[in-house]
Amino acid sequence: MERLTAWDNGNAYYPKCFEKPCDGMGCNNERCEFRYEKCKRLAEYEDTGLSPEEIKRINSFDGSQSMKYLKLYQEEQRKHSWIPVSERLPEEQKFYLVTIAKNTGGHDIEYCFYECGKWLMIADGNSEENTCWEEEVKKVVAWMPLPEPYKPE
Repeated sequence: MERLTAWDNGNAYYPKCFEKPCDGMGCNNERCEFRYEKCKRLAEYEDTGLSPEEIKRINSFDGSQSMKYLKLYQEEQRKHSWIPVSERLPEEQKFYLVTIAKNTGGHDIEYCFYECGKWLMIADGNSEENTCWEEEVKKVVAWMPLPEPYKPE
């Protein structure tokens, strides 16, 4: 919507009042366009049912519902994103998914336990003994938390 008013030194004014026929000398025209536009704009504003504070809040994206949900979405997305080990290591001792750099230049995904600053890999998921693959552990480049287990409703 086109703006009807302007600001000058903290004062609002209607620029068309400084054009012909008024030239800033007060309204000389009974069919003044400003009167009509002012009434129309006021009616459009009143039709919204919003207070000036609500309008300001809507216009401020930071305080909007959209921003609130965008932040929640980004937070959830971070929870399920790869975290480079160069950025940080896990704080809790538990299982994580890790990306391991292969000698051939590719990457693998493994299921590892992080404990006391070390990645422990399970050599065989069916074996009774867990084996730490030291040569593979040194190649962990990123990790991410495991998702929550499925819970039927």
